[in-house]
Amino acid sequence: LPVEPIRQIAPIKGNTKCRSRPLPGQQPVNLCQQLWQSFAGAGADSHAGAQQRKALFLRHPVAFVQHMEQRLAPAAQAVQHLGSHLHLAVAPTKNIDRIEWMLEKCTEMGIDEITLLHAAHSERKVVKEERLEKVIVAAMKQSLKAYLPRLNPMTDFRQLVTSCREPHKFIAHCNEGDKKRLDEVYRPGEDVVILIGPEGDFSEEEVVLARHHGFVPVTLGTSRLRTETAGIVACHSIDFMNRV
Repeated sequence: LPVEPIRQIAPIKGNTKCRSRPLPGQQPVNLCQQLWQSFAGAGADSHAGAQQRKALFLRHPVAFVQHMEQRLAPAAQAVQHLGSHLHLAVAPTKNIDRIEWMLEKCTEMGIDEITLLHAAHSERKVVKEERLEKVIVAAMKQSLKAYLPRLNPMTDFRQLVTSCREPHKFIAHCNEGDKKRLDEVYRPGEDVVILIGPEGDFSEEEVVLARHHGFVPVTLGTSRLRTETAGIVACHSIDFMNRV
């Protein structure tokens, strides 16, 4: 596959459909498909072909991984069914570096899905998903994971709690009331979603709404944890229970 046409393409920032905006006089190109054709096409045994494929992958890692996920979806689903599906819904922190750090560590532990949550007390309402995707991909490669966690866009709290279908649904909060430990209510090996609130925690109304839709209030310990710390503790707790 010639390299020059790829060099002339200007990628669209934040595009999740792996397409590109062509320069004047050029046709739109699907980067995912072109990358796959480069990896699987002619010249696979030549040194030049190998170097070219490596260069393309380094330039467009997210697009390539997304396309590979689509092609290998049946196998990935089969592997996932061997264990539980861990879904963490977390309200992004005002300092985005802290949530990036949490995503990195949760990816290293093997989380399956992350939803960015917009709650009543959220201090951050806009995030650069492209940047977060790069953090997740880098953590996936560093920890030698074969599966890229799904990153869902910013979702309203009410929309999320009314649409979750996991058998285990938990909401971690610091408000008064009866709360269980994760090891008391979670059955290892089953799918689970855990809600983690913003710096101001979930409102009383949000906790009531979540409980109305089947979410069980849980505690992550006796200490008051930062949002990103709570996310890591929740992820590690589920991972640990599924391994022992």
